[in-house]
Amino acid sequence: GCSGSDITVIFLSQAAIIGFIGSVVGVILGYSISSLVNQIPFEIAGLYTLPIHYRYQDFILAIAFGISTTLIAGFLPARKASKIDPVVIIRG
Repeated sequence: GCSGSDITVIFLSQAAIIGFIGSVVGVILGYSISSLVNQIPFEIAGLYTLPIHYRYQDFILAIAFGISTTLIAGFLPARKASKIDPVVIIRG
């Protein structure tokens, strides 16, 4: 008994949740791996490690990009699902 707009909201909210969780996990893994790489001895042109600078703006941008990407990717299936008649799905 959901309307088409309700189905769209459900799809997009699930996409946002998946995007947020995936982005946070990705940022944590990326930070962890880059911290490990930064500890590897590296000598070229007077550098002893790779110069990696962490800025909180980059982490926020990565999370925002991850969420927006999953919302865009979830929009087309949400729109398609909102136009399908449930009776057609039940009948097969």
